[in-house]
Amino acid sequence: MYKYLTFLMLVLSTSAISSTYIPLPSDNDLHKLIVGTWVVDPKDEHANAGIGTYKSNGTLLFNAYQTSKCIKLRFQAFANWRVKNRKLYTKVITVNGKPSKISIEDEIISVSSEKMILKADSGLLQYRIKSGNCI
Repeated sequence: MYKYLTFLMLVLSTSAISSTYIPLPSDNDLHKLIVGTWVVDPKDEHANAGIGTYKSNGTLLFNAYQTSKCIKLRFQAFANWRVKNRKLYTKVITVNGKPSKISIEDEIISVSSEKMILKADSGLLQYRIKSGNCI
């Protein structure tokens, strides 16, 4: 009887774990979620105010501003982007029209239709909100 109860408890606990398991989104699903326009969340103290538009063809236009009101442009960057192994890879092509060789690799911590959290190589978390306007 003891062996039967132990087996039953093992099966039930495994079933409970299995039923709460949520698979990670595929790279393709993450790509689809990222497509759109994102602004730097005001609570992100480590980033410039800015707006980035990620297009489905893998291009990105990012405008960085001096203040969160997005009035005075600091710089504009054009880049290519892709998702691979839950990481967002960005290769900056130009900054203010001048060639660039900057490459960025961010870990995708979470992304939804409204918010995105990335982790930079430095360990800093970057917060983004899906919106076409500065917040």
